[in-house]
Amino acid sequence: MAVALSRIEVFAQDIRPTIDVEKLAKIVLPSSLQTRVVGGHVTTNAKLGGFLIALRYQKDFICGGTLLSELIVLTAAHCFLGRPKIGDWLASGGISKLGEKGIERQVKSFIKSAKFRESDMNMDVAIVRLKSPMKGKNIGKLSLCTTNLKPGLELVVSGWGMTDSRGNGPEQLLRTVTVPIIDKKKCRAAYRPGGKCCILKE
Repeated sequence: MAVALSRIEVFAQDIRPTIDVEKLAKIVLPSSLQTRVVGGHVTTNAKLGGFLIALRYQKDFICGGTLLSELIVLTAAHCFLGRPKIGDWLASGGISKLGEKGIERQVKSFIKSAKFRESDMNMDVAIVRLKSPMKGKNIGKLSLCTTNLKPGLELVVSGWGMTDSRGNGPEQLLRTVTVPIIDKKKCRAAYRPGGKCCILKE
């Protein structure tokens, strides 16, 4: 299984000090593209299919997510570390800039993977259930992949990530970048013992 969550650049502000983005670029991209792994290029949610969701806690942007159905969002488990108040979470859909309000829905609950480990960010996956359906203009859904994904296959990663590896916060504009899946052993060798920032074949 490949976990392709948004914001590959930093995966989490919580674990950013453990991630060397330039090192990741050297592993997954040819030299001609290494300078572009962080920023990617600006796009819009509508161009991507309208499935990207901005998850906010106490009004602050925390993580991106992927709308799988009108009530279900796929995101990363680390997003909820230290943020336990379910009533303080809000999902915003149909936006391309973080400053936009879009279509907002309250979060009803979230479930982290039973195999999630904070120590090494293993299985950094969570499911969010919304209180009411996310639907409207520029809202779309992404189907789960049913294909066996192999190292070397290129996938599109999108989100509101850093535009450079020394950034202090997320970029306001939605960006997208194409990256290859890399073998889990290569990823772990490069990022031992810190957090994961790879698209992996599970």
